[in-house]
Amino acid sequence: MEAFIVSIIFIVFVVIPIIFKYTTYQNNIKAKEEQQAYKNYIQELSQVYGTITFSGGEYLTDSNYILVFDRDKKVVINGHVYDYKDILDFSVNNQVSYKTSSSTGSMVARGIVGGTLFGGIGALAGASTGKKNTISQDEGTDIYISIRNMAFPVEHIHTIYSFSSSEIISVLKIIIDYNQRENQKELLS
Repeated sequence: MEAFIVSIIFIVFVVIPIIFKYTTYQNNIKAKEEQQAYKNYIQELSQVYGTITFSGGEYLTDSNYILVFDRDKKVVINGHVYDYKDILDFSVNNQVSYKTSSSTGSMVARGIVGGTLFGGIGALAGASTGKKNTISQDEGTDIYISIRNMAFPVEHIHTIYSFSSSEIISVLKIIIDYNQRENQKELLS
């Protein structure tokens, strides 16, 4: 029995921490490799299209981002390169979830009062008017970008921070405005 307890203590205080440190070490190595691959990717794009004018999205290594190269009028969305003129439109969908909870103490008290005053129907009515609390939680914003490409007509970016989605939306508006001005110039020529 004593050997069993010593074995358990050894596992808990020696083996598990070693496994945890090894797993953390491996995850850190993987994260550094992904960051380096992303940096190399950015350098390659910058050599071809110039300096990045805008970078948006939270998960740059998870194909959930937008990069803008204003010099060459290029946009990289989730790893796909587009000309400004290929950006047609976009739509925004804010995701909000709601959770409603009822106070049972409040429902019971109101049911008793209603039942005392008006009988069974009063008890039901009183209980149904108990306090309810609804909590909303913002779960992020989905931005759907319409692309001039029949094979791949929509790009999707999900952001969890409102400032990030606001920046991306503003940049898309600027690009679409630029496209409209360029179209007007072509029509007048």
